[in-house]
Amino acid sequence: MLFVISLILIFIIFFSLLFKKINIPLILISLASGMIFGSDILGIIYFDDVWLTKEIANIALIFILFAGGYGIKKKRDKTGF
Repeated sequence: MLFVISLILIFIIFFSLLFKKINIPLILISLASGMIFGSDILGIIYFDDVWLTKEIANIALIFILFAGGYGIKKKRDKTGF
């Protein structure tokens, strides 16, 4: 299972570098690869643990909010502080 997950991550990294030139966000590539490798299309990974899904989503949300806040430049801040 660890090998399959590492292959999927390599797949995501490869396609993020490929699609960076045409300006497609990494989150869309990650969501599409999750649908492709999940139980919807190929059925490689079957995941039905609701509690673990919630915890992973909360941790991912922390990183997404941090990266979004960290990437804002001071000149774009409209508050004036």
